[in-house]
Amino acid sequence: MGVGDIKSFYEDLRRSLKDLEERVIKHPMISEALEGRLSIDVIKRFAINQWYIVNHDLRSLAVMLSRARDMDEIDYFKAAVDVDYRALQELKSFLIELGIEPVKPSEASVRPMAVAYTHYISWLSQYASPGVIAFAFAVNFPTWGQASSTLGDALEKRYGYKNLGFFKIFSPPYDQFIERSLAIASKYYPAEKASMVVAATLIQKYEGMFWDSVYGDTMIKTH
Repeated sequence: MGVGDIKSFYEDLRRSLKDLEERVIKHPMISEALEGRLSIDVIKRFAINQWYIVNHDLRSLAVMLSRARDMDEIDYFKAAVDVDYRALQELKSFLIELGIEPVKPSEASVRPMAVAYTHYISWLSQYASPGVIAFAFAVNFPTWGQASSTLGDALEKRYGYKNLGFFKIFSPPYDQFIERSLAIASKYYPAEKASMVVAATLIQKYEGMFWDSVYGDTMIKTH
């Protein structure tokens, strides 16, 4: 099996998860930000919960790097660590602009459902193969990237915030990232096909939970 085989599988699965992706990309929190109606409290809640998430994701990515099985995987997860490290530095600047003092992640006031995503990433780092992780990232990161960069654009245009490098780091396009992810995943396909479906589906559901929980009490259906 080669990259072409897994690409077809990826595209089919991505289509099957389109509703989840669209619910995130078109989330009412993002719509309100684009209209300048999103409350500052929600913006701060987003930043605080992301502070907890990125701090822990960075550590999980380091674990993934330690479990890499060849040079391609080392390069892939090292790049992911570098991106999250830059994101953490930029997020710190945004928190300060919001008037929030960065604290130890364990001391941050977070919403459990909002940070469930990072706990699942931690689980993947310990128990999933590099191929399953790369495949799940290929499904999730374009969704996160489009949603977060749209929010960042709104925060700049509608609210006048300046320290928005965090959002710009994750901006599309994701074509090269997807290609690189699937090259890693192809080595584990089709042997771990079922695990890839589960991981990709769950990570998108956790993504939706983040946006719902940060925004308010109304939940996106995850089934």
